[in-house]
Amino acid sequence: MSLQIAGTPVPTDPVEAFYAAREGALVWTGDANAGNHDALLVALAAASDHGLDPADYGYGDLLSAGPDDADPVLDRLATEGWMRLAQDLATGRLDPREYGAEFDAPERLANPADALALMIAAGEVATSLEALAPQRPEYRTLQAALFRYREIAKAGGWRAIENGPALHPGDRDVRVLYLRDRLQAEGLMPVLPWPVPEAFPDFIDAMMTYDEAVEAAVMDVQRSAHMEADGIAGADTINWLNIPVEQRIAQIEANLERLRWLPREPASPRIEVNLPDYRLALYDADGFARTHDVIVGRPSRPSPQLHAQMRYMILNPWWETPHRLAVLDELPLFRRDPEAVERLGFVVLNRETGEAVDASEIDWTTVSARDFPYRLRQRPGPRNALGVVKFIFPNPFSTFLHDTSARELFDRPARAFSSGCVRVRDAVVLAEWVAGLASDTDNEGLHDALDSGAETRIDLNRPIDVRFLYFTAIAEEEGGVRFVPDVYGLDERLIEALGGVPEMESPDDEVDPDEFVLADGGSECGVGL
Repeated sequence: MSLQIAGTPVPTDPVEAFYAAREGALVWTGDANAGNHDALLVALAAASDHGLDPADYGYGDLLSAGPDDADPVLDRLATEGWMRLAQDLATGRLDPREYGAEFDAPERLANPADALALMIAAGEVATSLEALAPQRPEYRTLQAALFRYREIAKAGGWRAIENGPALHPGDRDVRVLYLRDRLQAEGLMPVLPWPVPEAFPDFIDAMMTYDEAVEAAVMDVQRSAHMEADGIAGADTINWLNIPVEQRIAQIEANLERLRWLPREPASPRIEVNLPDYRLALYDADGFARTHDVIVGRPSRPSPQLHAQMRYMILNPWWETPHRLAVLDELPLFRRDPEAVERLGFVVLNRETGEAVDASEIDWTTVSARDFPYRLRQRPGPRNALGVVKFIFPNPFSTFLHDTSARELFDRPARAFSSGCVRVRDAVVLAEWVAGLASDTDNEGLHDALDSGAETRIDLNRPIDVRFLYFTAIAEEEGGVRFVPDVYGLDERLIEALGGVPEMESPDDEVDPDEFVLADGGSECGVGL
């Protein structure tokens, strides 16, 4: 079925619409179109720079056929290839909602036929596709990292470090040679120059010693991967370093896809939480402003990837304990320690009538978890699970940002402890930033309200964009890339959908130390008010 305008059929398929507007004239094949053909080949080949496979867009067919012969079938395949790649770069190849994200990708290209016609007329076929990809600096940084890790893979990748006892600073062990080589292969520590031949034995002996340079590099690895930075290369650190370069390449490609799911014009101001990195970033009209450490949902209660608008914040909030957490967390505590009800500031309400119940008269050991008859509310105060401030952005998951009474957990390197909401270090500082940007409450008024101890709602006079995101390959400001553990196990399925981990030849694992060659450097929140 087709649309009609004034009785004239209008093709709804963009490829058909494109050729209908040209009255069937070919674009990519035949002598007259050699320039377009070559430009398209360049554009399709560049799909690889974005972690996409040029073969998915007809590159191989176009390359093998050549431009000399006019071929309507190949011409249309080439047009389809441009349009598919244009859409994939503009909005992502996959639907984010099918791969762990609870938000929509950017709007698809409204009229790819007209867009392609304009690009051809302007002679910009080779550059038009690049302009559709994200222009965020972190996207370009990940592209550069993708190139670098592919070069590492072409050179043989890195050799797995043999399992064994933990390596400590000061140890002398042949495995330190492998550890040093592994760190150098990824550029995590500098490569030392080769000595003159007569000094070679002493050089190898030094390379087998776990010195301060190796210790510092190992600590950098541990910090970036949210491990305890003790400088000891134990099993967890060795296993992390033994992840092959092919897996890292696939991770970068998956995270490029996640960046394609984001708006091309980021909102300002905005808050972005990268869940597996336990980090919140603030952006205002001048760009990046500051980061805060965060605590996210544990794997059994993961924080969702979401997009919402912050509308207000609550100071000194009551905690409206969700029924699920009341049953799973508080009821077992009250069975063990009935005095915890009063000590932690809980108010018990009849679930049906809403009337207060005297907790001292409840035998918690007889209370059914299946038919839990109460509502729990926790008073504002130092033991309140939400701390002193909670930030509200209505969303289907009842998930929010908030302070916490358990601030000591921020000192842990890996921080997946919550029941879904995201706890923020220095939450009052975040409240000051929010109030200063988007409310009529000044800093003095904010602190007066906090000091009062009374629950206070501060409405925002404009919404602040909030996104919970999921990036396991993170672009660094210095231009590198940092990998973090896939805390919710979301990478594997996305990587598989994008083509899987690339297969590359691995180096021989059997190495004689005497012939060793060093690398060349190459949800817990209630709504409240």
